[in-house]
Amino acid sequence: MKRKYMALAMALLLMVLASRSALGSGSPHLATSSPTHYAGLVVQFEDGRLLTDCLSFSEENITGLELLRRSGLDIATWGTAVCRIERAGCDYPAERCFCECLAPPCRFWSYWQWRDGRWVYSEVGASQRQVRDGDIDGWVWGDGQSPPTADPEQICPTDGTEASTKSAEPGPEPSAGQTLGSGVDTLVGQYAIFCLMALGLAVIFSLVRMQQRAQRPASLHTLAWLAWLGAAAYLALVNQQPLQSVLLIFATGTLFALSGQRSRRGAQSWGAFLRFGFSVWIVTLAFSVLSADAGDMVLVTLPRQWPIIGGPITLESLLYGLATGASLFAVLLVFATFNLAVEMHYVLRWIPAGLYQVGLIASIALAFVPQMIASLNDIREAQRVRGHKFRGLRDLVPLFVPLVTTALERSLTLAESMEARGFGGIMGKRTVTGVYLLRITTLAGLVALLAGLISRTLNLQGQQSAWAWLVLGAALTLGALYAQGRQVKRSHYRRERWQQADTWVTLASTVSALLVVVTQIQGRQALWYYPYPPFSPWPTFAPPVGLAAMLLAAPALVWPTSAEMLQDDRHGLTHVLPHRAVASDAASQQANDGVPGHDESETDVPIRGQR
Repeated sequence: MKRKYMALAMALLLMVLASRSALGSGSPHLATSSPTHYAGLVVQFEDGRLLTDCLSFSEENITGLELLRRSGLDIATWGTAVCRIERAGCDYPAERCFCECLAPPCRFWSYWQWRDGRWVYSEVGASQRQVRDGDIDGWVWGDGQSPPTADPEQICPTDGTEASTKSAEPGPEPSAGQTLGSGVDTLVGQYAIFCLMALGLAVIFSLVRMQQRAQRPASLHTLAWLAWLGAAAYLALVNQQPLQSVLLIFATGTLFALSGQRSRRGAQSWGAFLRFGFSVWIVTLAFSVLSADAGDMVLVTLPRQWPIIGGPITLESLLYGLATGASLFAVLLVFATFNLAVEMHYVLRWIPAGLYQVGLIASIALAFVPQMIASLNDIREAQRVRGHKFRGLRDLVPLFVPLVTTALERSLTLAESMEARGFGGIMGKRTVTGVYLLRITTLAGLVALLAGLISRTLNLQGQQSAWAWLVLGAALTLGALYAQGRQVKRSHYRRERWQQADTWVTLASTVSALLVVVTQIQGRQALWYYPYPPFSPWPTFAPPVGLAAMLLAAPALVWPTSAEMLQDDRHGLTHVLPHRAVASDAASQQANDGVPGHDESETDVPIRGQR
């Protein structure tokens, strides 16, 4: 019985193998070929030149953008938008994709479909439209006019006659890496340079950290930090390449860690702020991965019936989320480092004298959140010492009441200090006519600035007229501020001294900003990143931009210590270090700096730590 079953199984197996071999050898055409489909393409250029092609493809359908790409024409795209075809259009990313729409008339590549004997403007983009057998697509460079009337039989004949037909086989897609002239070998070289620069920053951090453990680092000049802030913020805002953002995070994180040695409480406060920024990074990554299903490299496919998040999860969306989050975190880290390294009352000194009241209010507002977080940590530690455990929302009441009370006490103390020193009460001699003239000039300058911005945004009167309004508004506003500042007598609680380390930091920051500006002028490819098709998902790395990020770590190399600053003070200087040793009352420092009528002779008395 078993032999019968074995023989029957063997017979069935032989029949299956014979049938598959017969299908594979007897009808090779059916096994290896697929039906050929045809679609027409019409492209009209600015000079009236008309290009028509009949393209063949083996797929059931392809996108309109893929049809244009397979035509062999040289195109430039921005995501799904077509910026240039051959030499007509805007050469993105060297210039804006819609560079001809900055002023009327707006000229761009319009996308059309041939339906029912006439051209119809496409309601969807070329990447969303599905082109099937017999369809005809049209592209026109201009202000939105349709292509000339076409005869489908002349573009793609259906009666068997020969036509000008191109085989639209899938070819290599253009990528950002190819645009930059970088193949696989070039990418490997760029990644090697990135690793060397990151390793260099790690070595710098280790050496400086070991050197600074013995003595706490002192502060650099406020103007040097402002120059650093301008260069670092500019790079963080214009750069989208993830590798360059990571290098900027490494350089700025080094300064953040070193600044934390000067102020442990400030480091804890801004550390909580950065943890919030990191959580925003995670949310950005999750949103990009779950909401965007574009891309060719599918990692996981979620069920389609799941709302919003259903569909494929691609590598491109993952990389885009990481890059976006890195850029955002770099911006937050730059400003957190600046706020940790520089006291706000020092920044207040460099605000125009005419805006000293606004500057002081802004500095107090900026310091509110860090001070509140520091108070929150102190209260939590005190409650824990008393045995209080936080288990739910009800347990937050003993934490909330002392926090509000501490904030009110700090505000009242600051208000009393400012009132005792005559904040805003003593001004220079001003006439009624002069006051009204300054107000009218300031108002006219602000109105001119607003008119210039509106004209530039909406292209109402052209770019030249917009720039004229902006220049006029800036001149009137700055002139009014200068006139107001001459009427304010300012005093200084302590004076900062410019040292050689400040010169090096300013020079490094200036060179860093110039490298980024030159790179941006030469082309935006080195700062631009878009992983979705038709571009390559793999990020590139520009060594000049990486060098600009490394130069921003210059404060770590030339950062003076307290001993060095004290040695300089013995020569009769009035620079005081560290900040926390010169005065115990932060409110008194903020109220003294920049207060009109404050007698400088009362504040220049030497105290401990000052010569």
